[in-house]
Amino acid sequence: MFAIPLVGLRNIEPRPPLWLRIASASGFAVTLLYVVLSIFPIIDVASWFSFATKISGVVIGLNLVGLAVYLNAARRRAR
Repeated sequence: MFAIPLVGLRNIEPRPPLWLRIASASGFAVTLLYVVLSIFPIIDVASWFSFATKISGVVIGLNLVGLAVYLNAARRRAR
């Protein structure tokens, strides 16, 4: 979502305005920071590895569910 104004619209004229590219870069940075802080806790936990594994598993699992929903919808549209 944030990459479209930054990378995906390079070959079109006029280029996206500077304010939109700055807002997209800021949104991407905040999202990346959120993901990193979600995986690696900023408080004391019994096991960092266990915590990171559980959170990463949920994130990866939900992304796989989203991919399955998308592929299922694409297959239905093709029929």
